[in-house]
Amino acid sequence: MKIKQYCYLLIAANLLFQSLFAYSNANDEPLNLSLMSNMIGGKWWLGTDNYKTFEWGLGRTQIKMKHVMIEENKEYVVAEGFFYYSPNSFSIKGVSTFQYKNQQPRLLEYFGNVEEGSLDFVYKSILPSGETKIYTEKWQWVDDNQYRWTLASLEDDADAKKGIYIRKYN
Repeated sequence: MKIKQYCYLLIAANLLFQSLFAYSNANDEPLNLSLMSNMIGGKWWLGTDNYKTFEWGLGRTQIKMKHVMIEENKEYVVAEGFFYYSPNSFSIKGVSTFQYKNQQPRLLEYFGNVEEGSLDFVYKSILPSGETKIYTEKWQWVDDNQYRWTLASLEDDADAKKGIYIRKYN
């Protein structure tokens, strides 16, 4: 088994274990998208050149996400996807596509654990060629209109990307 597949499985198993533990300790109420509902509404800005939006989808069974970049006063969508609660794994899963400018599109598959105040995801980035990279992503709430974001590769020695997303209503 390749080392990155092993790391992905190990982290996914750890998140599943955390999710099962959280489920068993939550008075038999499964964790669901309600813990992500504070993401709904407004635009979540990281700096001045990109933002994300979140909205409910199909009967509140999913949360749709869109990531927009701004260059030369023009907006363009670089990612779209959705998150949903998986009763089989007691976790939040998601899928999105990401394409920045003329780069190859990437499929992003998310697997995560949502707790009061934070979201922890492991996701796999997949190119059309089948090449994959594994990342961890954490969203830690500062308050109702801010969250601290951290993205780290499980394969590269590169520094983690970090920032504060701030919600603004237009």
